[in-house]
Amino acid sequence: MSKLVCAVALAGVAWTGVATAQEFRGAEVSAEVLSYTDDGDIAQTTYQGSLEFGVFGGFGVAADLSFYNFGDDDKVHDGTLHLLYDAMALATVGGFYSHESYDDGSTDSFGVEAGRNMGAAGIEGYLGLADDDGSDYRFAGLDATYDVTRNISVLGAAALIDGDEVGSSRLSIGGEYRFGDGPAVYAQVGRINVDYDGAPEDLSETFIGIGARIAIGPNKGTAFGSRGLSEALSGF
Repeated sequence: MSKLVCAVALAGVAWTGVATAQEFRGAEVSAEVLSYTDDGDIAQTTYQGSLEFGVFGGFGVAADLSFYNFGDDDKVHDGTLHLLYDAMALATVGGFYSHESYDDGSTDSFGVEAGRNMGAAGIEGYLGLADDDGSDYRFAGLDATYDVTRNISVLGAAALIDGDEVGSSRLSIGGEYRFGDGPAVYAQVGRINVDYDGAPEDLSETFIGIGARIAIGPNKGTAFGSRGLSEALSGF
């Protein structure tokens, strides 16, 4: 966690010269632990941090740094850049580029995204293409929130990956509690299905997860989250 916080802080320092005359919109740091119900072991830990600035007019830029540990020493580092536009207050739309690096290679992804807040409800979706040195993937995701009260929200998420040799789908639901204008904690339960070409049957697992995040700035965080194949396999 400390490594991620330091990385986000360094990114902020690097942006200072560019962003001094720009509009700081928000920042966010989060951590999550996820496990499968069949074995009870920790299957994944995720640490993320993000920054967002307005550039001019309704345009903005954002950067995310993420670290995923999938429990069997498979570690992934992901950096995502977003170019955003507030489309006449109807929605925030944008494009993203993500680079994921791991022990035996890397994956580059790009795509489009959009999100809108409608009073107590919010929705965010994305479509992307990815390449990891020979294999091509298509992926998509949808996240939704509904504020039951000022402090309590219901969360939902779904994601799909369609690859040359493997595909997956994930569906989850959960709840979040915010401590005033400070940090928030959340819990989720979901189901993930992975289909390998040539495998006798699909791999399906039920998972549970808990996490915490803190968001600051005028927008109370950033418009969009991290992107890439690892994020499509993760929880909220």
